Amino acid sequence: MLLCYFLFGTATSSATVLRSYFAAVSTAQDRAKAYSAFAIANVLSTIVGPLCQLIFSSIRYPGFVLIEGFLKFHIYTAPIWVATFTNIVSVTVIYCGLKDVHSTKTIGEVGNLFELENIKVWIRRVRSMNLNWLLIVLCLMERVLVFLSVVTLYVVITPFMMIAYGWDGEKTVRASSLCMAVVGILAIVIAVAFIFFRIGNKISPRCSFLLAISMAVSMYLLSYPYEITSHKMQEYNETLRTGCDPRRYSWCDTAYGTPSFILLPVLCIVMGIVLPMSGISLDTLYSKILAGIDQNVLQGAMVVAEDVSFIFGPIFVASLFAYRGLSTVWLANGLLTTFGLVCWLAFFSKMKKFE
Repeated sequence: MLLCYFLFGTATSSATVLRSYFAAVSTAQDRAKAYSAFAIANVLSTIVGPLCQLIFSSIRYPGFVLIEGFLKFHIYTAPIWVATFTNIVSVTVIYCGLKDVHSTKTIGEVGNLFELENIKVWIRRVRSMNLNWLLIVLCLMERVLVFLSVVTLYVVITPFMMIAYGWDGEKTVRASSLCMAVVGILAIVIAVAFIFFRIGNKISPRCSFLLAISMAVSMYLLSYPYEITSHKMQEYNETLRTGCDPRRYSWCDTAYGTPSFILLPVLCIVMGIVLPMSGISLDTLYSKILAGIDQNVLQGAMVVAEDVSFIFGPIFVASLFAYRGLSTVWLANGLLTTFGLVCWLAFFSKMKKFE
């Protein structure tokens, strides 16, 4: 399993390479359209995947035995085979369709940044420019906090549905797939609105991100397991392995669970709006702060900020959930997101000159 996650993490770095390829093959005039299409493609992947999983949820175990003792096609293996097929198609397209782009190096450009001397030259050049490093660090921090919420939902929500509601694996898969599909559809609507209705020209990036992070804070407030609106954890079912197992979680008898008709709609609606809006607005503002320099390295820092959330976020969230339950996870994330909101407001006026 560790090897699988290592390979998966390595494979996701291809998105960073693809962003660089978009910059190389597009012109300054059509680059915004290129990255908008790239963003929509990312969102589509969050819809198609869950929809396939939702379709396959009707193929119960053991499903179809294609090769006895080796190949079975059911709710748990079907997504793996589909993902394998799409990866083969991707490799074929990359090998046959994408071509290397060699740019002509000018005198003023910095050479290969994998060489120490060129890194020193780049650092001296950046230090000579009047960059607002406080705002740069702020944008990186906000990206970490936004993706921490994403990581939390991926890590916590599925086991929470089985523990709090007593749902079996099939029902949990259907519910999580439907939620991801709703998030993806809303995200596409927001991204398309930014492209065709020019929302970014009507609302400044600092204001749209303020709205996004405020909605993230409201998500934790609305979906928190308050005692007055929530219920106790489901008793553990040894046969189905659902419900809260007191041998694994010490908080089974004291914790409360937010009702599914409150928790899931709030998460779907808020994250479907927050993810694209925060991403588009923060990337736009960040690029304007870096205007006038070669942005490759500092744009890479933004990718590193995302990776920090994906590396340390699951460890933090899973440990907190195992020891203290969902309420503590929600409280910790809510406080961190509120801290991000306060920091954004503190520097709000200083961002105006970058609009």
